[in-house]
Amino acid sequence: MVHFHVRLAYLIGSLAALIQAVDIKGTIVPNEILKDIKSLGATKVVLDDGRRSGAVTRNGHFHIPHVEPGTYILQVLAPQYHFEPLRIDVLESSDLPEVRSYTPGTPLDPPSMFTLPYPLTLQARRKLDFFVPEASFNILGMLQNPMMLMMGVTALAVLGLPYMLKNLDPETMKDINESQQMMAKMQNNLDLSSGLSGLLSSAAQAAQGEVGSGPKPASNNKGKAKRR
Repeated sequence: MVHFHVRLAYLIGSLAALIQAVDIKGTIVPNEILKDIKSLGATKVVLDDGRRSGAVTRNGHFHIPHVEPGTYILQVLAPQYHFEPLRIDVLESSDLPEVRSYTPGTPLDPPSMFTLPYPLTLQARRKLDFFVPEASFNILGMLQNPMMLMMGVTALAVLGLPYMLKNLDPETMKDINESQQMMAKMQNNLDLSSGLSGLLSSAAQAAQGEVGSGPKPASNNKGKAKRR
């Protein structure tokens, strides 16, 4: 008898939930992004990541039956198009759900004051591109490369230096030659000093080697002579 009452209560509760439940209906309409509804392919509309769902027909209509009271996030799962999600509030006191816009990641409470019309009318927001075309040869991008810029400046300096030297006045040319000669003398002096330093260090090392390898004291020979 107890089991009968439990089953009866469960049945009454289920019937009450079905009476309060509503059907979510809507239509996907074409726009500049989605010009033909038939190009949607296998598309369905889901509530809360698939808790309830309904397929989209060829003319764009969809129907999700027996949605119980509560708050849901409606999404359109299309292979090539993106649709904005919506918030659906099914109320116990109304036969029509309340529809609001929804931004993913934002809290559900408090709900927005602005509602959208029902039945739903959905439009694609953008087309999904899963393949990125390979980048073609871009001569402007190559010229903007820092290495190419450095090579270009160096080439201009090498090619333009003789022309600049020809157009210099004699006094400036004389100053440049004197500066070059001075730099050459300094380089020669540095080479000479480094060479002398190397010779002196080699001589010092050789002298230390000769001192280290000199004759050893003959103390052992004297000891041997005494033993004899």
